[in-house]
Amino acid sequence: MKPSPSRKHLLSKYKEANGLIKEFLKKDKNAKFIDVYSLMLNKDGSVMSEIFVDDNLHMNAKGYAIWKKAMQPYLKK
Repeated sequence: MKPSPSRKHLLSKYKEANGLIKEFLKKDKNAKFIDVYSLMLNKDGSVMSEIFVDDNLHMNAKGYAIWKKAMQPYLKK
């Protein structure tokens, strides 16, 4: 789950759920948890607003570029 400014009230639940998903996936040798959540935060821990479109929920090209960089090493060539 990703952090979004429009879902600020759910961020702590998203962090908790991501932790549970990460632990669950450790049991599967063919699965890997990719943490995009932390990559979408500023140094002060706030959500990067510049990677979202006007609705503050969906990402723009900058947001998807973050995901692409994080996920590309795990994709089959």
